[in-house]
Amino acid sequence: MPRRQILGAAGAAAALCALSIGIAGGSEPNQLTAQDRAAGWRLLFDGKSTDGWLEITGKPFPTNCWTIENACLKAIPRKDGFQDIRTVGMFREFELEFDWMLKADGNSGVKYLVQKVDEWVNKDGRQARARGLEYRLGGPS
Repeated sequence: MPRRQILGAAGAAAALCALSIGIAGGSEPNQLTAQDRAAGWRLLFDGKSTDGWLEITGKPFPTNCWTIENACLKAIPRKDGFQDIRTVGMFREFELEFDWMLKADGNSGVKYLVQKVDEWVNKDGRQARARGLEYRLGGPS
């Protein structure tokens, strides 16, 4: 089943953050159909590169925490810090569509309409997290 994340946007202002999501679209992985494009959908991930994505604080994409595997963005389990990611673009009014893959014991979510970003260092290393609404995909409630 294809995994897709596409966004129809009408405005610009709030950050979208994603955690451990598989992304693709259309009939081929990470492509929009002609109908999707005509309806105003925008592909946020091409399945090949991290173009269009940043670390949540706006720093370069954190390749120490995230990788691309099987045309999906995949979090790298770490014990020395972790950073959320976000799109380069900012969106205020949107529809978000996506599918995801998550292990049975996985913990993930998609944060949107982010209001604040926190950054700190603790015994586990540098951390960067977004505060905003979250669509929870698993883990503790």
